[in-house]
Amino acid sequence: MEAIRESKKLENWNQVSDLISSPKRKSIILNLSQINEMSKDGESVVVPGKVLSTGDAPKGLKVAAFHFSENARQKIQTAGGKCLSIGDVVKLAPSGQGVRIVQ
Repeated sequence: MEAIRESKKLENWNQVSDLISSPKRKSIILNLSQINEMSKDGESVVVPGKVLSTGDAPKGLKVAAFHFSENARQKIQTAGGKCLSIGDVVKLAPSGQGVRIVQ
């Protein structure tokens, strides 16, 4: 919930807060294979939902998400990436520049 409050304070993060606040039936669930198709190695991405472990994690990817499966977290970290909370990435990049929102 803190991530929603933080992101609503910053104009560039309104899309993320709207997606997180949407009804559960519209929640975003992505596999690593889908994230891999939409991102580049070493990039920072925000998933306003849950990350699951099917597929390979891109190398050095920084992923911020509302929730990670344990296997997805392990795969991302094994590939040299980082798993962050959405609140963490809002604090690291308040302007939202250099961060890709995937859904």
